[in-house]
Amino acid sequence: MNDEALKWQVLEGESLLRTPVFEVFTQRERAPDGLEGSYVAVRAPDWVMVIPELGDRFVMVRQWRHAARCLTLEFPGGVRDGDEDPAQTAARELLEETGFRAGQLIHLGSCSPNPALFTNRFHCYLARELEATGVQHLDADERLRYELHPIEEVIREFGSPLCSHALMGAALAFYLRRSREEASAAQEPFPDARSMWQAAGLSGPPEAWSFGEDPDGLARLVLEGKKRATSSAGPLYALEGEPLPKPGQASVLLDSQNRPICVLWTTRVYTAAFCDVTARHAALEGEGDLSLAHWRQVHRDFFTRELEAAGLAFREDLPVVCEEFEILFRP
Repeated sequence: MNDEALKWQVLEGESLLRTPVFEVFTQRERAPDGLEGSYVAVRAPDWVMVIPELGDRFVMVRQWRHAARCLTLEFPGGVRDGDEDPAQTAARELLEETGFRAGQLIHLGSCSPNPALFTNRFHCYLARELEATGVQHLDADERLRYELHPIEEVIREFGSPLCSHALMGAALAFYLRRSREEASAAQEPFPDARSMWQAAGLSGPPEAWSFGEDPDGLARLVLEGKKRATSSAGPLYALEGEPLPKPGQASVLLDSQNRPICVLWTTRVYTAAFCDVTARHAALEGEGDLSLAHWRQVHRDFFTRELEAAGLAFREDLPVVCEEFEILFRP
């Protein structure tokens, strides 16, 4: 079953309850096979959480949570105010709840707290270069204090009665991913494409490139062995004066920061009309559910944006350069 067969169409909606903090509503939907049903959902503001990192400790807040009727130890956070930039929310909540001002705010990621029931999004930021102002700016009914806790202790204690906020888990997952990426970058033995090229036993100037959209995510799929092919809009090669890839050609795959990831070896190259690209090639690209329908949806949108930027239009018979590769060398 492809993605389109899983999508429901919203027919109508009705508000059931409005409160100062959320709205409960019902919406009638129809599945592709004609089945209809009514489903209840909650519309709430986005929630923003900020992870203040101070040396080997986190700045945490201890407070009473009314629904759970217990004290919790959490990262500072709060509701996004209307169309406020989530980064502004993070900086504001950090200052209000702890009195710390962030010199650097890094967006770690966003996700849906519970897409089965809630429409809102969760945004997580890492705060560094902290400056202590010594002054909190709490609301009239806020009763909380900030505390410093060792990072490893917070990770270890998550899920305990005190560290029970589920969004803390999402925040910690984002934080650990960032920590792993930074550790990997710090230990990177090949600072540039040339050094990796030479380590692979190759001579001459290196060929280096990165994926056009989500270079880090797609490079990760390559390293995991899931992505063994890519595709490009054929007309752009001539427009940019670039030669087509060739079988037996090596190249260095870069991440979004132009750091070398691995050396690839091109095994096959051919050109096909967009509408004739096969399910085999879609699966080799290793993205989404590996289906041809997913490949067409994603690449139709991607090629349309690329071509429009070059003053060209997408068409269903667009020549697509399909390239297959394998990893020749990796750290």
